[in-house]
Amino acid sequence: MEPTLIAIWIAIAALIAAYSAVLIKACATFNLKTERPGETLTENNGISVVIPFRNEAEKMKRLALCLKELDTKGLNAELILVNDHSTDHGRQLIEEYLKDCTLEARVIDLSEDEKGKKAGIRKGIENSRYDVVATLDADCRPGRLWLKSMLETMNKTGAELLTGPVRYTAEKHLSTLAVYQQMENAVLMAITQKQCEQGNAVIGNGANLCFKKQAYWQAEKIRTDKLI
Repeated sequence: MEPTLIAIWIAIAALIAAYSAVLIKACATFNLKTERPGETLTENNGISVVIPFRNEAEKMKRLALCLKELDTKGLNAELILVNDHSTDHGRQLIEEYLKDCTLEARVIDLSEDEKGKKAGIRKGIENSRYDVVATLDADCRPGRLWLKSMLETMNKTGAELLTGPVRYTAEKHLSTLAVYQQMENAVLMAITQKQCEQGNAVIGNGANLCFKKQAYWQAEKIRTDKLI
Protein backbone atom coordinates (compact mmCIF):
# COMPACT_ATOMS: atom_id res chain seq x y z
CA MET A 1 0.00 0.00 0.00
CA GLU A 2 1.24 3.46 -0.90
CA PRO A 3 2.52 5.61 2.01
CA THR A 4 -0.05 8.28 1.12
CA LEU A 5 -2.93 5.81 1.44
CA ILE A 6 -1.56 4.51 4.73
CA ALA A 7 -1.44 8.06 6.08
CA ILE A 8 -5.01 8.68 4.94
CA TRP A 9 -6.29 5.53 6.67
CA ILE A 10 -4.40 6.41 9.84
CA ALA A 11 -5.95 9.90 9.78
CA ILE A 12 -9.44 8.43 9.27
CA ALA A 13 -8.93 5.97 12.14
CA ALA A 14 -7.72 8.79 14.38
CA LEU A 15 -10.77 10.92 13.54
CA ILE A 16 -13.15 8.04 14.25
CA ALA A 17 -11.41 7.35 17.57
CA ALA A 18 -11.53 11.04 18.57
CA TYR A 19 -15.18 11.33 17.52
CA SER A 20 -16.06 8.20 19.50
CA ALA A 21 -14.31 9.55 22.58
CA VAL A 22 -16.27 12.82 22.35
CA LEU A 23 -19.57 10.94 21.97
CA ILE A 24 -18.85 8.60 24.87
CA LYS A 25 -17.90 11.50 27.14
CA ALA A 26 -21.03 13.43 26.17
CA CYS A 27 -23.25 10.37 26.65
CA ALA A 28 -21.92 10.00 30.19
CA THR A 29 -23.33 13.43 31.08
CA PHE A 30 -26.90 12.43 30.22
CA ASN A 31 -28.85 11.83 33.42
CA LEU A 32 -32.21 10.16 32.81
CA LYS A 33 -34.71 10.57 35.64
CA THR A 34 -36.77 7.45 36.34
CA GLU A 35 -39.23 8.51 39.02
CA ARG A 36 -42.41 6.45 39.02
CA PRO A 37 -45.62 8.50 38.78
CA GLY A 38 -48.40 8.16 41.32
CA GLU A 39 -51.55 6.17 40.76
CA THR A 40 -53.80 9.20 40.31
CA LEU A 41 -53.37 12.85 39.42
CA THR A 42 -55.01 15.42 41.67
CA GLU A 43 -54.40 18.41 39.38
CA ASN A 44 -54.77 18.77 35.63
CA ASN A 45 -55.46 15.32 34.24
CA GLY A 46 -56.43 16.03 30.63
CA ILE A 47 -54.06 15.35 27.74
CA SER A 48 -54.32 15.07 23.97
CA VAL A 49 -51.84 12.82 22.14
CA VAL A 50 -51.04 13.94 18.59
CA ILE A 51 -49.37 11.45 16.25
CA PRO A 52 -48.66 12.58 12.67
CA PHE A 53 -47.90 9.80 10.20
CA ARG A 54 -47.16 9.21 6.53
CA ASN A 55 -46.79 5.78 4.89
CA GLU A 56 -46.23 3.97 8.20
CA ALA A 57 -48.41 0.92 7.52
CA GLU A 58 -45.81 -1.58 8.76
CA LYS A 59 -45.50 0.30 12.07
CA MET A 60 -49.20 0.63 12.88
CA LYS A 61 -49.80 -2.69 14.63
CA ARG A 62 -46.94 -2.18 17.06
CA LEU A 63 -47.98 1.43 17.66
CA ALA A 64 -51.58 0.42 18.38
CA LEU A 65 -50.46 -2.24 20.86
CA CYS A 66 -48.39 0.30 22.79
CA LEU A 67 -51.21 2.86 22.82
CA LYS A 68 -53.66 0.27 24.15
CA GLU A 69 -51.27 -0.59 27.00
CA LEU A 70 -50.91 3.00 28.22
CA ASP A 71 -51.87 3.42 31.87
CA THR A 72 -54.53 6.12 31.74
CA LYS A 73 -56.25 5.43 35.07
CA GLY A 74 -57.45 8.76 36.44
CA LEU A 75 -56.67 10.57 33.17
CA ASN A 76 -58.82 12.19 30.54
CA ALA A 77 -56.94 11.38 27.36
CA GLU A 78 -57.55 11.29 23.64
CA LEU A 79 -55.55 10.05 20.66
CA ILE A 80 -55.44 12.10 17.47
CA LEU A 81 -53.63 10.51 14.55
CA VAL A 82 -53.01 12.84 11.62
CA ASN A 83 -52.61 11.32 8.16
CA ASP A 84 -50.10 13.24 6.04
CA HIS A 85 -51.28 12.13 2.58
CA SER A 86 -50.26 8.48 3.02
CA THR A 87 -50.29 6.39 -0.14
CA ASP A 88 -50.26 3.05 1.67
CA HIS A 89 -53.01 1.47 3.79
CA GLY A 90 -51.72 2.78 7.12
CA ARG A 91 -54.81 4.87 7.75
CA GLN A 92 -57.14 1.91 7.40
CA LEU A 93 -54.89 -0.27 9.55
CA ILE A 94 -54.65 2.09 12.51
CA GLU A 95 -58.42 2.64 12.48
CA GLU A 96 -58.93 -1.11 12.56
CA TYR A 97 -56.32 -1.73 15.27
CA LEU A 98 -57.76 0.96 17.55
CA LYS A 99 -61.40 -0.08 17.30
CA ASP A 100 -61.28 -1.75 20.71
CA CYS A 101 -59.08 0.91 22.33
CA THR A 102 -60.49 2.23 25.62
CA LEU A 103 -59.24 5.74 24.82
CA GLU A 104 -61.07 8.04 22.45
CA ALA A 105 -59.13 7.70 19.20
CA ARG A 106 -59.68 9.33 15.83
CA VAL A 107 -57.83 9.74 12.55
CA ILE A 108 -57.94 13.01 10.63
CA ASP A 109 -56.44 13.95 7.27
CA LEU A 110 -54.40 16.92 6.16
CA SER A 111 -55.98 18.95 3.38
CA GLU A 112 -54.35 19.37 -0.03
CA ASP A 113 -52.57 22.57 1.01
CA GLU A 114 -51.33 21.09 4.31
CA LYS A 115 -48.21 18.92 4.13
CA GLY A 116 -45.47 17.73 6.44
CA LYS A 117 -44.99 16.80 10.09
CA LYS A 118 -45.28 20.37 11.39
CA ALA A 119 -48.59 20.80 9.60
CA GLY A 120 -49.71 17.46 11.02
CA ILE A 121 -48.92 18.51 14.58
CA ARG A 122 -50.68 21.83 14.10
CA LYS A 123 -53.76 20.12 12.66
CA GLY A 124 -53.84 17.73 15.59
CA ILE A 125 -53.60 20.57 18.10
CA GLU A 126 -56.34 22.50 16.32
CA ASN A 127 -58.59 19.46 16.77
CA SER A 128 -57.52 18.64 20.32
CA ARG A 129 -59.76 18.91 23.34
CA TYR A 130 -57.38 19.32 26.28
CA ASP A 131 -55.01 22.08 27.37
CA VAL A 132 -51.96 19.79 27.44
CA VAL A 133 -50.65 18.12 24.28
CA ALA A 134 -48.15 15.29 23.88
CA THR A 135 -46.62 14.44 20.51
CA LEU A 136 -45.34 11.06 19.40
CA ASP A 137 -43.92 9.60 16.19
CA ALA A 138 -45.69 6.63 14.63
CA ASP A 139 -42.56 4.49 14.81
CA CYS A 140 -42.13 5.03 18.57
CA ARG A 141 -43.09 2.69 21.39
CA PRO A 142 -44.07 4.67 24.49
CA GLY A 143 -43.83 3.05 27.89
CA ARG A 144 -46.96 2.18 29.86
CA LEU A 145 -46.55 5.15 32.23
CA TRP A 146 -45.57 7.68 29.54
CA LEU A 147 -48.63 9.95 29.80
CA LYS A 148 -48.83 9.84 33.59
CA SER A 149 -45.13 10.69 33.86
CA MET A 150 -45.50 13.67 31.56
CA LEU A 151 -48.61 15.08 33.26
CA GLU A 152 -47.36 14.52 36.80
CA THR A 153 -44.03 16.23 36.01
CA MET A 154 -45.83 19.16 34.42
CA ASN A 155 -48.12 19.52 37.42
CA LYS A 156 -45.24 19.33 39.90
CA THR A 157 -42.92 21.75 38.13
CA GLY A 158 -45.39 24.14 36.50
CA ALA A 159 -43.41 23.77 33.27
CA GLU A 160 -45.01 24.70 29.97
CA LEU A 161 -42.80 22.35 27.95
CA LEU A 162 -41.35 18.91 28.69
CA THR A 163 -38.91 17.03 26.48
CA GLY A 164 -38.51 13.29 26.84
CA PRO A 165 -35.73 10.90 25.80
CA VAL A 166 -35.87 8.87 22.59
CA ARG A 167 -33.86 5.65 22.39
CA TYR A 168 -33.24 3.72 19.19
CA THR A 169 -33.83 -0.02 19.37
CA ALA A 170 -33.55 -2.94 16.96
CA GLU A 171 -35.25 -6.32 16.73
CA LYS A 172 -31.84 -7.95 16.37
CA HIS A 173 -28.27 -6.78 16.92
CA LEU A 174 -27.52 -3.12 16.25
CA SER A 175 -25.21 -2.35 13.38
CA THR A 176 -22.12 -0.21 13.89
CA LEU A 177 -23.89 2.69 12.19
CA ALA A 178 -26.91 2.27 14.47
CA VAL A 179 -24.65 2.32 17.53
CA TYR A 180 -23.17 5.64 16.39
CA GLN A 181 -26.68 6.98 15.76
CA GLN A 182 -27.61 6.01 19.31
CA MET A 183 -24.55 7.79 20.66
CA GLU A 184 -25.22 10.95 18.63
CA ASN A 185 -28.84 10.92 19.78
CA ALA A 186 -27.69 10.60 23.40
CA VAL A 187 -25.48 13.66 22.89
CA LEU A 188 -28.44 15.64 21.56
CA MET A 189 -30.53 14.55 24.55
CA ALA A 190 -27.75 15.60 26.92
CA ILE A 191 -27.60 19.03 25.24
CA THR A 192 -31.38 19.32 25.44
CA GLN A 193 -31.33 18.41 29.13
CA LYS A 194 -28.68 21.03 29.95
CA GLN A 195 -30.54 23.72 28.01
CA CYS A 196 -33.79 22.92 29.83
CA GLU A 197 -32.03 23.04 33.20
CA GLN A 198 -30.74 26.50 32.28
CA GLY A 199 -34.22 27.65 31.25
CA ASN A 200 -33.19 28.07 27.63
CA ALA A 201 -34.58 25.11 25.68
CA VAL A 202 -33.52 25.42 22.05
CA ILE A 203 -33.96 21.89 20.73
CA GLY A 204 -36.34 19.04 21.55
CA ASN A 205 -37.40 15.81 19.89
CA GLY A 206 -40.99 15.91 18.67
CA ALA A 207 -41.09 12.12 19.02
CA ASN A 208 -41.46 12.59 22.78
CA LEU A 209 -42.68 16.05 23.65
CA CYS A 210 -45.33 17.50 25.97
CA PHE A 211 -46.47 21.12 26.20
CA LYS A 212 -49.32 23.39 27.10
CA LYS A 213 -51.46 24.33 24.15
CA GLN A 214 -51.38 28.02 25.08
CA ALA A 215 -47.57 28.04 24.93
CA TYR A 216 -47.69 26.44 21.47
CA TRP A 217 -49.98 29.12 20.07
CA GLN A 218 -47.83 31.86 21.58
CA ALA A 219 -44.77 30.37 19.89
CA GLU A 220 -46.63 30.05 16.58
CA LYS A 221 -46.99 33.84 16.42
CA ILE A 222 -43.22 34.36 16.23
CA ARG A 223 -42.06 31.24 14.36
CA THR A 224 -40.07 31.71 11.17
CA ASP A 225 -39.43 28.06 10.31
CA LYS A 226 -42.88 26.96 9.16
CA LEU A 227 -41.72 26.16 5.62
CA ILE A 228 -38.56 24.30 6.64
